[in-house]
Amino acid sequence: MRRTFSSLVRAFLLLLTLSLALAFAAEAQASALWLAAVTLAAALKTRIVLARYLSLDAAPGALAGFFAATFLVLALVAGSILVFPTPIHQARGNAHLVATTGAPGANE
Repeated sequence: MRRTFSSLVRAFLLLLTLSLALAFAAEAQASALWLAAVTLAAALKTRIVLARYLSLDAAPGALAGFFAATFLVLALVAGSILVFPTPIHQARGNAHLVATTGAPGANE
């Protein structure tokens, strides 16, 4: 099945819009709701790329399998962020302690 140019342009514009939305979401305050929104937007982007650009919509079984695998990875990453939250500024602030003393938070 041959993709038309306009179909690919629409898919590209949708991917670009989702990327901009993810960029704004990354600047927002982190919460479980934002993490869910970012994960769902990334999953939608994955589905678009798999279906439109890799033409897996012609093979529904392969599309479902690849999408399930990528969604599982996204869910694991999102879950690990919820379970092990480490603010970036805290991780950067403790980096010098690890380098100088060998233990995080040793000089606090």
